[in-house]
Amino acid sequence: MENVSGTSFNSSGSWHGWNVLLAAALTISVLLNVILSQRLSQLGVRQSDPPINVGAQLPNLTLQLADGSPETIQWNRGERTLLYFMDPDCGWCKKNAQSFEDLARQLKGRMTVYMYSTKLKGLEHHLKPNQDFAKIVIDGKDDARNILRLKATPTTLLINQNGRVDKVWEGAYVGSLRHEIARELSVPLKQIPN
Repeated sequence: MENVSGTSFNSSGSWHGWNVLLAAALTISVLLNVILSQRLSQLGVRQSDPPINVGAQLPNLTLQLADGSPETIQWNRGERTLLYFMDPDCGWCKKNAQSFEDLARQLKGRMTVYMYSTKLKGLEHHLKPNQDFAKIVIDGKDDARNILRLKATPTTLLINQNGRVDKVWEGAYVGSLRHEIARELSVPLKQIPN
């Protein structure tokens, strides 16, 4: 038997060698995946955790304000809360900065607004520390990012007056998401410039 390149293969020779080699590679790949899965499990990394569910009851959390003081968030105190999760280095978070600021300004007096950042460095491009319409928080005593199962930035949570999640919006305020947030919160949101 001859292949296209002109190399001869007999039915019991080279093809058998390739099959054994492929079977060995497949076996090694499966073993490595099992080992990696076990290692991730030991580290507490759960790849399949979905974002927090709508309707979930949130526990009170103690985070840290930008000035270093603790902030205990008690969700079920009779008013709605907006939690905006972001990272100062995230490109979409940077594009969404003005939209979030506009939203937070419009919600002042209607609900408490938190901007929950992954870190303090770089926040000066998102919100000024002396503004009074959103509280800037980072992880403090509680690991809120894992408790709330927040992964994507930006993510916005709307929590009702009883401490239950009403809405989870992942992404910047563009397209249909912008319209949905504006409609849900009864505020106009400007289009994010390109």
